[in-house]
Amino acid sequence: MPVRARAISRTVCAATSVAVLGVAPGAGAAEGPWKVVKEVGTAGRAVAMRDVVAVGPRAAWAIGDDERAPVLWHHNGAAWKKVAVPLRAADNTHLTTVDATGPRDVWFFGRHGGRGLAARWDGARWRFHDLGVRTVLGAKVFGPKNVWVGAGAEIGHYDGRRWTFRAAGIDVRTVAASGPKDVWFAGQRGSGVAVVRWDGRSYRRQSLPAIPSPSAVRDIVAFRASNVWAVGSADGRPLALHWDGRRWSRTVLSRGDAFTSVTADGRGGLWAADSMWAATVHRYTRGRWSPTALPRSGTRFLSVGALANVRGTTRVWGAGTFLDEDPSNSATTGVIFSGSG
Repeated sequence: MPVRARAISRTVCAATSVAVLGVAPGAGAAEGPWKVVKEVGTAGRAVAMRDVVAVGPRAAWAIGDDERAPVLWHHNGAAWKKVAVPLRAADNTHLTTVDATGPRDVWFFGRHGGRGLAARWDGARWRFHDLGVRTVLGAKVFGPKNVWVGAGAEIGHYDGRRWTFRAAGIDVRTVAASGPKDVWFAGQRGSGVAVVRWDGRSYRRQSLPAIPSPSAVRDIVAFRASNVWAVGSADGRPLALHWDGRRWSRTVLSRGDAFTSVTADGRGGLWAADSMWAATVHRYTRGRWSPTALPRSGTRFLSVGALANVRGTTRVWGAGTFLDEDPSNSATTGVIFSGSG
């Protein structure tokens, strides 16, 4: 899954962009199927929800922080409920990503008190791993003894006993997999897009088509070894890359800024969120991309952290943050939202 900037800095940048351009976020996009399900706030603190994972209709988790403590919510099929995480409040806490295989194997990652953190819930208790100076930006969990992570310049793996890290050769920002022997790491190398694949035996950097610079990948999803999508930006426009098992193809949209998250729509297509202040999610179906608007609340607009399809359904869960068009208002509220169609 993709990394996000700190909540307050995002508010300032977003509001400044709106003020300069003089357009409301989401303007020009069709009304979407999205609705806010839960607002998450902490008195006196800026809350941001950054990632969400769904492993079934009765099991989803959303992660974020209030800059001092983790903010974790769980959906049990009927409602979202806050989950207590036994970590003391500490400055420089920034949670980045969450993944799970089921209710007894839930992981989240990021930084806590300035240290790299991996945390696992086994259904009975939490276990915490100190990752030192590393910050995990993307993760894929296959089980308690098989976890892959991307931590900037390094790729990491946990075998149930210890973590091992190796140089990635790229700046990894997101991780996806269709299986234990088909793991994808994506991000940047210099000012361009870069993707590395683990096939169970070796790592191989991918040969990609020419992409306008500067470019970067923010999220990646692997449905099968022959159906992988990576999204990001290319020269200030949304970028979508597709692997069909033989080669990569690219699409650069003429409208929008940068894709930040992507998931399945449950009908053979995709949903992809536009840049943090665009308040827009694009749908890809039958070879065409179409923008849909996210819900607003007064002068506040929804900045998407991540999207996650509920397997076997057309429902999508989203995690994000309400930002304000008014640059003098730095307060932010975490948001869990949903859509289907």
